[in-house]
Amino acid sequence: RALVFYRDIAVRRRVCPREGEVPQLFQDTGFLTGKVAMCVNGPWFQPFLSRTRLSDSYIVAPIPRGPNGSVTRVTWDGVVMAQGLDDARGYVASEFIRWVLSQPVQDRIARSGRALPARTQSIPVFEGTSNDPRRRILADALSNGRL
Repeated sequence: RALVFYRDIAVRRRVCPREGEVPQLFQDTGFLTGKVAMCVNGPWFQPFLSRTRLSDSYIVAPIPRGPNGSVTRVTWDGVVMAQGLDDARGYVASEFIRWVLSQPVQDRIARSGRALPARTQSIPVFEGTSNDPRRRILADALSNGRL
């Protein structure tokens, strides 16, 4: 039912311009220029929005719950370690991963406001980076998130 609803608002009700009507218009640009009313985004978009004319007028809403509940996709991209490294490189790579997942570094990521931290202990730091209550909505989405 959710996919049918999504299709209907996009195709039948035409709430979004079609690709050929607005060439190469990304959802963020469409939202910022008023061509689309909604976009799916995350915390990385908020610092930018705070510096635009929309800073006080946008709303963050959780993905709606369906009959089987709500699921939010959670990723923390960019930190990987190759298999088969020699001992010296494997040591350096594993030390880097330990460092980036440490509490001080996760707090720094949280303070940036551009990403939800991988450590739940850093969520209060993320929320405290601004007095914006919309941050709580993003942090609450983690409660039903899955990798």
